[in-house]
Amino acid sequence: MITTALSAVIGATRAKVWHAITDPKQVIRWDEPMRALLEPAKAYPRVGQQVRWRYHLGTIPVVYHER
Repeated sequence: MITTALSAVIGATRAKVWHAITDPKQVIRWDEPMRALLEPAKAYPRVGQQVRWRYHLGTIPVVYHER
C-alpha cells in the first residue's frame, strides 16, 4: 500500500477557507476543472448529500459525482 500526504499553508482565515470550500460559486472560482453544479444543492455540504458537478479532466468533459 502506498500512502501520500500533502500539506499547504493558506494565507486566509478559517472562515474564508470554509466559505471557499462550501459555497459552490466559490468552488468553481478556485477549483479550475469544476465548471458548474448540475442541480441546486440546499445547505451544501451536508452529511450523506450527493451532488453532481460538470467537470473537466483535461479537455474531456465529465460528470463528477460527489458523495
